[in-house]
Amino acid sequence: MAPPAFDLDSALAEVQAAEDSWNTRDPWHVWLGCSPDSVWRNRDTFVTGRDEIVDLPLRQPWAAMSSNTAYIVRVGTPVPPLPV
Repeated sequence: MAPPAFDLDSALAEVQAAEDSWNTRDPWHVWLGCSPDSVWRNRDTFVTGRDEIVDLPLRQPWAAMSSNTAYIVRVGTPVPPLPV
């Protein structure tokens, strides 16, 4: 069996790069990290390919957010429970 193409440090670097890319809120920057035949699901909607990914799951939600909205991704960070 061949060894994996990555080690822990390179895997963590890839995850950090994806997180940093997402948090730019620049659809074209995120687009570069997607393969041409990527498939994304957003609830009941499936999109395939970079162009559809940029238009639906990336551009629309970010356009609806105000610049004051804090919406970032932090991989591995625990999310506090919602108040009851």
